[in-house]
Amino acid sequence: MSYKTSGINLKSHNLGNSDKIITIFSRDLGKIKAAARGSRKPASKFGGRLELFAHNDYLLNKGKTLDIINQAETIEPFMAIRSRFETIQAGLYLLWAVDKATVEYQPNPALFDLLLSCLKALTRPGLTAKGLAKIKNFFQREVLNCEGIGPEEELSETAFEQKFFDYVG
Repeated sequence: MSYKTSGINLKSHNLGNSDKIITIFSRDLGKIKAAARGSRKPASKFGGRLELFAHNDYLLNKGKTLDIINQAETIEPFMAIRSRFETIQAGLYLLWAVDKATVEYQPNPALFDLLLSCLKALTRPGLTAKGLAKIKNFFQREVLNCEGIGPEEELSETAFEQKFFDYVG
């Protein structure tokens, strides 16, 4: 059975000699783990579409243990995130947190929209360390709000970060 979805690549790892397993976070389906057959071959039809941060439209087939990626068309590659170490680090943090905070096939449209908007914010030219910290802080607060466990009282930054890591860790 084939299905279409749009999603952001959260992580990937190698499978065998020429395949990859991609973890995708989709607005309508939640977290999906799917195999991209032949994606590590030099002449792969996927090219750079399976890189971290990429927002793609996917055509997948339902599999027994893993879904299979048949096609991927890039909506936004978020190349600007890869231009500086600081933005790569911040972007990887966002992907890590979403991966840890979600389970497979549990849609969370608010969290998807939050991730997408924060990734877009990381591509702004001239983003300073202070701007990166604001994006991270906003993301942490909104993740907890999306999950319905946001702090009712104002917490110190250290206490808030501890609450966030208790949740995603």
